[in-house]
Formats: sequence, C-alpha cells, structure tokens
Amino acid sequence: MIIKDEDYRSFAALNFSGMKILLKSPAHYRWSIDNPTKETKALRIGTMSHAAALQPEVFKNYVAGPDVNRTTKIGKEAWQQFVDSLQPGQIVSDPDEVALATKIGDRFRELVASVGCEGFQYVETGFATDYADILFKCKIDAFGTDGYIYDLKTTEDASPKAFLREILNYKLNLQALLYRTLFEREFKTRPLGFRLVVIEKTEPYFGAVYTMGPELMHRAMLDLEECIKTFSKCTTANAWPAYESNSLLDLPKTESKSLTF
Repeated sequence: MIIKDEDYRSFAALNFSGMKILLKSPAHYRWSIDNPTKETKALRIGTMSHAAALQPEVFKNYVAGPDVNRTTKIGKEAWQQFVDSLQPGQIVSDPDEVALATKIGDRFRELVASVGCEGFQYVETGFATDYADILFKCKIDAFGTDGYIYDLKTTEDASPKAFLREILNYKLNLQALLYRTLFEREFKTRPLGFRLVVIEKTEPYFGAVYTMGPELMHRAMLDLEECIKTFSKCTTANAWPAYESNSLLDLPKTESKSLTF
C-alpha cells in the first residue's frame, strides 16, 4: 500500500527508525512513539538535500531569504518585500542551507551516474506492507532503472573505514535488509541490491557509492529477527520494558586478551 507524503509520518507502523530504538529497549521505543521527534537543523537540511537530489520540482519551492539586517528599518522593509513576493507553497529557507543542499544534490546525481544508473522508477516513495505478521512501513529514496535501491546519506567522512563505523553505529545494514525485503514484498520485484550514496557535507563534497557485504547482512538478519521477536512479544503483552537490572557485563574473550591493566 502506497502512503502519501503528507500521511507517512502519522501512519502507524513499525519502521527502520523505530527498530533501531527498539533494539536499545522496548521502553525507549514506546517513549519515541508517544514523543515524536521535532524538526532539527539536521533533519531540515536532510529533507532539503533529498529534494535537491531527487525531486527538483519540490526543491524549487525552497527560497533563500535575503541577507539583510532585520533589526534595521531598511532591513525590515527589504525582508517584508521578500515575504510579500512569495508564491503559495514556497518555503523561506536559509541561504547557506539551500546552497549546501544544491551541492549535495548535484554530487548525488554524479555518483549515481558513475555506477551506471540512468534514471529512477520510484523516488521518495513511502509504502506499508505486512511481514512476519507485523505491519511495516518504509520510504525509499529511489529505485533505479538498473534494479537497485538507492539511499542518500550525508556524513563528515565518506571514506570506507569511517563510513563502515557509521553503518555499524546506525545499523544501516538493517535498513538495507529491511528495505530490500519490504520492497520485494510490496512491488513483487526483487531488487538487485541496496546502494548507499554517501556524500560529505563540507567542501569539496566528495562521496562514494557503497554496497554491503555478507557479514554485514548476516548481522542485519540477526537484528531483524530480534526486532520481530521483541515487537511481537511486547505487543501481545502490552508491556514495554527498559533495561534489565543485575545483568552481568563483560567483554568477549578475544577482546579481553588484548587488555592490559
């Protein structure tokens, strides 16, 4: 089932963001549902960058405000003149943020073209589908004519070593597995893979297109299975516990051998 953009956020279903929180604890997940995230600068720039990369007709509605001192009479008049000139649907935006989003969008298209993708069948498409008796939702950035799902990520360091840490920290391998699984289930088409288009947020905005290897995907499968088990158990019992007290913490033997005291 396709979900309209304006309905996606409020549509009740388990998604990747919720799964990451659920893996921390069910209580954290329940709290996040009851306390939705408010817009931050990072989220705002992310939304704008995705529009610049994939939806030029949407991105053109972000209008950079004039650089004026609004505490002065001249500045106030110039700002008001700008506001009065806005058309319906246009969004007043910070000039630096618009410039950054534009550069990220340009780099995204360059990188996608470099791996042979000539266009997209779907962009910014949200949908919901049942899997393992749970209603999931996800929103793919793009599905290419080459058969790959593409996902835009911005970062401070797009080098392989640095971004591998981000994959592990943010469980992006779980996202890859989930999106591939749900896409195939909903659209009856098996993606050839999941490609991360990773772009640095500072000049010269270098980036790369990455796919994930078998060990990362194996870990993702374990996380997916844990999420399904935990979510089903908590939903059935209507109980969302936090951390278990009196738990033993330790290091794996392979790591403890290298420690010195």
